[in-house]
This record gives sequence, structure tokens and C-alpha cells, in this order.
Amino acid sequence: MPVVQDKWISNPLDVVQELFESSTAPSWGVREYFESKINSQESLTQIPSLNHTPLHHLPEGTLVRYRAMVQDQFDPEFYLKVYHSRHQQTKAESRHCGMYRDVTEQPAESEIDFEHDLNVTGDRLTLYCVPIPGETKWAKDSFEAQSSLTESFSGSSASQSRLKRPLSEERDNCEGCDERDSCEGGGQMEVSEGEGLMNKRPRDTSDIRASTACKRPDMNTPLPNEEGVTAIVKVYSDFDSFKVTSMVEFIGVLSVDPSLACFESTTSEGVDSLINPVGGETAAERKAHSPPPSLIPRLHTITARFITHSCPLLPRELSPPVNNSSILSQLSCDVSVVRQMTLDLLTRTLLGDSVAAEYVLLHLISSVYGRTDVLALGKFAVNLTNFPPSLVDSLHTVLETIVTKCHLLSMSLENMNKSRFSPKKDYHANRLTAGLLQLTDGTHLVVDETALTPGQLSEVGVQNLTALGNLIQWQKVSYDFQYHTAEFETNVPVLLLSEGKSILQTDCWVPMVTSCSSVPQQQLTEDQLHQIRLYLALCRMLQYTLSDDIKKNLEEDFVLMRRSDSSVTAEVFHHLLGVSRLVALSRGSAQLTMDHWTHTKHLEALRSNRHN
Repeated sequence: MPVVQDKWISNPLDVVQELFESSTAPSWGVREYFESKINSQESLTQIPSLNHTPLHHLPEGTLVRYRAMVQDQFDPEFYLKVYHSRHQQTKAESRHCGMYRDVTEQPAESEIDFEHDLNVTGDRLTLYCVPIPGETKWAKDSFEAQSSLTESFSGSSASQSRLKRPLSEERDNCEGCDERDSCEGGGQMEVSEGEGLMNKRPRDTSDIRASTACKRPDMNTPLPNEEGVTAIVKVYSDFDSFKVTSMVEFIGVLSVDPSLACFESTTSEGVDSLINPVGGETAAERKAHSPPPSLIPRLHTITARFITHSCPLLPRELSPPVNNSSILSQLSCDVSVVRQMTLDLLTRTLLGDSVAAEYVLLHLISSVYGRTDVLALGKFAVNLTNFPPSLVDSLHTVLETIVTKCHLLSMSLENMNKSRFSPKKDYHANRLTAGLLQLTDGTHLVVDETALTPGQLSEVGVQNLTALGNLIQWQKVSYDFQYHTAEFETNVPVLLLSEGKSILQTDCWVPMVTSCSSVPQQQLTEDQLHQIRLYLALCRMLQYTLSDDIKKNLEEDFVLMRRSDSSVTAEVFHHLLGVSRLVALSRGSAQLTMDHWTHTKHLEALRSNRHN
């Protein structure tokens, strides 16, 4: 049965026009009105999700929500915020709101007056957004389960006029398809520019169909073969808040009008007039900025929420750091039980090495909590050495089942020499070309150095190795703007797997000592997995503090350690403080105790003995 929607969801532009005609508030109170409608999780789930609802089920002009990462920011776009139309017979004028739309709405028997003295020009920010890189299957499935709307809008006349083919099928069959498909915009409307808004009128497309070939646009996602919806999102306020790699949930008006797509150059005189550059645009720029909306839809943001965590099991409003360990009460059993359950899982995966398993656990809950000069405080990059190459996929598979975002990066010569790790500005297409390291905060990056074989690194390979080293050591990613580079701070935990000690510097080097030759069969119940996922997510969010008494005890212990062992330097003490912080958090404590400190020293002694 089709879902019956309120008008603010099914026809938000009508609501906007009504507010425009009746309200005197800034921007006519549109944002405030819609935010009042979505003040609960229940009302939010009534809005169809662009991430989980097939695009061909969503009519033009529907209110949708969309979770994504900001991959690039295009130049500001000018549009008609207020425009007027004039009736052809009576000459009566009407006033219209031009926000939240790409194409002007032309009333019957009226024409748009683009030169009207009372027209108002506005500007909006255009963001290129991609699926959150590395989001694991269980996390995606959990978010989809929370989306209550999965049925089509079959009763909508707009839906009936849309393409009735799944988006995935459309992408797969796009190469070499006939121009009757909407991949190149459908070719049914001519576009005339009017301060960023377009007025539609019929035109002949036979020349275009004969001379253009449908090509799937480059989705420009950081990770290869990333599944999900890519969209061009237009924002009307708070421009400075949106940064690249930000995770955002947008709520806005869907725009999939086929006239938004650009067409390839042809020799047709009529088509040439259509694709003449606006503001000096190149053909490559038009192609990058105006892809077929049937593949890359447009979304006009009414309101947006920055995503502070990626765990679908936690309340969306929960924002780290949380200074109360009572949040761990969300676990159905004691923290120590879940901690041991997690350690057992990792120990079995690492062939019985309980020491390596504990360091991996500490790595999984690590997060940058502050910066001092160039240092990223809280990062904990771990290098597991003596690592069997045959174990890489098994470990990655296990991590994918318990964390929300994870990616396995192979350091094979081919990958190092041919891939692009750092984002790079393409001035010809006027866009930021994505790199493998353009990831959101909290993405667990597993680097497989066991795949590195003897050979020569090219110039690109050296640049990639440097970029990876900077990420590990400084938690920064360099963006290449050709004439200069810009460093962007990040928060990406890195687990490095190698046979010998890595060529890259990490925070902790753990030689593995295995007790079995193969990974035993592991069967965890769904409830056990649920508890482990919750546990890891919550431990990363806890705010950690040191009491004055503990600080004094640690200083005294450091003096004693120095007296008995001259190799205990300030750097060693700083490392112990970092590990002890993670030990405390792993036990669900927001404060360090002397028991945590004693365990940390014991754990570090076991690790150091393996270096001999």
C-alpha cells in the first residue's frame, strides 16, 4: 500500500510558497517551520531517505533526507530568490519564491519576467556529496531499518512520469544506452538561464540523440566501488559550517528535472546555443557540475544536521565527548563482560595472541581529542609485525562486523604507483578529485604492508607513501591544489599490518606471537555483536580526566621508574600516559586509577619483551 504523506513532505514547495506569501520573518520562516515538524525521531523517519529509497520511487519536489560526506564545494551559485510572472491576457503580476528549486514554475498562461525591478537575486552554496566512505554493511543495514518509508509513491502523478527502472540497473546499463533514456537528461526541455533559475520550454532533440553517446559520469568517490547515492546539494545558509569530509544529514527538496543535465558538444547550431558557457565554464566543468540527475540528483537543503557519530545503535543527538560514564548503561551486561567478549573475538582472530588483541582493542577505541602544536593527542596507530599475509582478509572481515566504518588499503606496488591517496584540484573541470585518504573522522584504516613486494616506487608512489606517513604521524591529509598544498586535519585510526617492522612510523609496534595456525570458527550471536558494537562506539565517546591525586601518584612513580631504569624517558612516560588512558576507557572508566596504570605497565612490559 502506498504511504500517505503530509503536504509538508509530499509537496514542500507548496508550503514554502504559502509561507512566502504570508510570513514576514527572515527567509519567510521556512527553516523554522520544517524544523518544528521534525522535532522527534518518529517524525523524522516519515521523511523518505534518499540513501535507501530507490530514486525512481521519489517524485520531483518531494522532501527527502540524505546522509552523506561533503567531498567538494563548488563555486557559489546565483539564483532568483524572488521572481515575478505576468499573465499573458490580463497582464496581472504574481510574485513567487525561487528558493529550493532549480527550475522556475511558470503558471498557466503566464510568462516569467526575468527583468522585473522587484526580482531579488540570492546566492547559494553548492556541495558535491558522496556516500560516507567505508561505511560497513551492518551499519548501512541498521540505518535502512530505521527508515520507515520504503514503498513507492505510486499514487503520485509525478512518479508516473518518472523513469520506472531501478537506479542500480540504470547505472549498470548506462554505457551505450539509447538517448531515449534519461541518462543524458531525457532531452525533452530547452533551458534558458535566468540568474541561476531555468525556465522550461519544449525543443527538438533529434540532433542531440543522433550525435551524443550516453556515458556514466565519474562519481568521484574517495574509495573505489563505493555503493550508494551521490548528490549535488545546495545550501542556503551557514555556508562556513560545511567543510570537506564533514558528515551531514540534509533534509530538503529533491530535484531530478532532466533539463538539469548538460549535453556533449555537437555540430548542431541549435545545440551549440544551448551549451554556450555561462561565466566562462569549460565543457569539462559543465560535465562535472551538471551530470544527469537520474544518476546524481540535486537536493535543496531546508535544514541540515552535522553527524557527530556514525553508530546507528546510539541516539542521533549524542555528541562526543560525553563526560558521564553512565552512558555505558545502554549495554545489557557489565562493561567487563563485553570487554572480555571483544578481547576473545580479537584473540581468536589473531591466532591466540592475547597481547596483540588488547592493543588492537585499544586502537579501536582511540580518537584524537585535542591538538598541541603539531601533535594530535589521542591517536594510537598500531603496527602488528610478524603478521601472516593470509590473515589480512580475516582480520579485516572481523573488524567490518564490529565497527561502523572500515577500509582495507593494500600497499602493493601497483596500488602505490597508480592510485591517488591525496585529493587533487582539477582546474580544468573546476572540481576536487577525490583521494583514498579523503575519509571521515572515525574511519578505521587497515593498511596491508604485507602486499608490498620488491620494486621501484614511482613519483606518485613516493607521494602516496608520504601522504600515508603524514596521516599516521600527524593526522593530517594534504590536498594538492597544484600551485600549493593545504593540510586538513583528520581523525582516522590506522592499523598497519606487516611482516617486518613497518617502513612507516607508528605509535606502537607489536610483534605477534601466535599459538595456532588457523583462525578457529567463531559464531557470535546477533545480541553479542550488538553489545560489542555498542561498547566500542561508547568507549570512543567518553571524556577522559585525570584527578589531582592520580597526577601526583604518576609523577612519583615516574621518578621511581627513572631511578631503576635510565631508559625511561619523558617520551616513554608520555607513551604510557596515552596507553593508560585507553586502558581506562576500555574498562568503561572516564578516570584513570592506579589499577589501570599498573595494568598498562604490565602490558607494555610484555610488548617490550617481544622486541628482544
